[in-house]
Amino acid sequence: MREMNNIRRVHESAISPDPNYAKKPIEWYVGRCVKIGFQSHQDEVEYMWVKVTGIDSPNLVGQLDNEPLDCTHLTLGDRVVLSRLHIVEIDLTEDEWWDEVFMLRAQGDYFNRHLGTPSPESGFGQFYGAHFTPRQALNRWAKWQPHEDEPLQFLLDISASREDLC
Repeated sequence: MREMNNIRRVHESAISPDPNYAKKPIEWYVGRCVKIGFQSHQDEVEYMWVKVTGIDSPNLVGQLDNEPLDCTHLTLGDRVVLSRLHIVEIDLTEDEWWDEVFMLRAQGDYFNRHLGTPSPESGFGQFYGAHFTPRQALNRWAKWQPHEDEPLQFLLDISASREDLC
C-alpha cells in the first residue's frame, strides 16, 4: 500500500449534492461504504466505493474499497478524504433503503398510471435486489411506459444508461 497521505480529489462534475445525504449526522457514515466519482487520466468520471473509517471534521475519511479500472493513479486501499456532498450512493440495508424510498415519495410524485404507487406489495422491492438507489428506482418507476416489445423486466435492466436511472 502507498503512503496514507496520498489523498485524491473527486472529479468536479461528480459533485452533485444530495440534500438528504448532507442532513445525516456525520457519525452515521463511519463503517459504511459510499460511492463517489474520481477523475481518470482521460478526464472521465469513474465511480468507486469508499469504506468510511473516520471523521476529519467536516470531512469523512476512508479507504478506496474497489480496484480502479480507469483511474490508474489510484489503488485499492488508498486513503480518501471526502465531503458528504461528493456522495452519489450509499450502501444501505433493505430497511434503510425503504425508509429513503418513502421519504422521497413524500417529496415528489412517483405514481405510475400503469404500475401504481411504488410499495412492497407492487413488486417495487426488486429494485433493492438489483442494486438501484432509491432515487434511481423511483425515477425509473415513474417514467416506465408499457411497450409490446419491452417487458416490465426492462425496469431492472442495470445496463441502461445512467441518464435513464437518475
